Amino acid sequence: MQTPINTTKLPLVRCASFRGYRELVGRLGGDADLFLTQAGLEGVNIDDEKLIPTHCLCNALEIASEQLGAADFGLQLSLHQDLDILGPIALLIQNANTLNDVLDIVTRHMHTIHNQSEQILVSVEKNQVYLQHVKMIPNVTSDVQITLLGFGFAARMAQQRLEPGVIADAIYFTHPEPEDSRLYREIFNTNIYFNQTFSGSAIDLSAFQKGHTIKQVNVENVESFLLKNNNQAATLSQQLRILLSQTLSSSEQGLPYYANQLQMSERTLQRRLSLEGQSFTRLVDQLRKDTAKRYVDDQFYNMAQISDMLGFSDPAVFTRAFTRWYGISPKRYAKSL
Repeated sequence: MQTPINTTKLPLVRCASFRGYRELVGRLGGDADLFLTQAGLEGVNIDDEKLIPTHCLCNALEIASEQLGAADFGLQLSLHQDLDILGPIALLIQNANTLNDVLDIVTRHMHTIHNQSEQILVSVEKNQVYLQHVKMIPNVTSDVQITLLGFGFAARMAQQRLEPGVIADAIYFTHPEPEDSRLYREIFNTNIYFNQTFSGSAIDLSAFQKGHTIKQVNVENVESFLLKNNNQAATLSQQLRILLSQTLSSSEQGLPYYANQLQMSERTLQRRLSLEGQSFTRLVDQLRKDTAKRYVDDQFYNMAQISDMLGFSDPAVFTRAFTRWYGISPKRYAKSL
């Protein structure tokens, strides 16, 4: 079992970012389990919806790139991924009407729900909108592959899922141009500049002023519940629990936020939960209880990290909650495993 990481407040990312990793590594002749172990993810199920430290994802991508001689590994992995890896963010994007709406959703929610290390700085100069991607990932020596993964994914979604599609006027990378840049040209289909002072893109301002529709995709584990009629397979409590499970660590927790995502008023949400014998507070508490035990059982995270991932204000509050749930402190419980 992996020794818990001791650094607190590490940025986290959803395991969905690993979509296709095992398949790609295997196809290129590598050992995915070995690479994951070397990246600090021994025994971690990357097919789960849990959050992991972003530097572990980053290092797993870099190790695969180096060991397999695949300088464009991140771009290759992006070909295995679709909009549904973003979970609840994908649902918000599917309801967007313009590229500006999409950008607003991504800049407001990506950092809190999907990848806590990712921030996008937006600036406008004449007729160009510049998107500068800033990553704050400790414990890594390179972030080239995670940058390629994100850029490749974004470019493909903009071109294939937006109608009409959007192609950037230019893409900028801080790393040198690789010997073989054919996949770069194929995916981005635009001017690409290497050895730049920032990683980002330039998009014509007019693209943000046009109407766009989002081509429908299958949003696994989220759309199947949240987009069904309430009288079908999932109860409202089940729908809300799934949405809560994706956003427990988000600073936007709160009844108003989730009522808005379910497209109903706070009063209606409370009333319908009550009819099912549930309440918002009880659902959050139960989900935290179940998730806390799973995280402590994993023995991968320390208590401060678990507290943060579950949305508690500090570890002491988490410790009191865990003791209330299980009659033992989380540290004592972990030692008993």
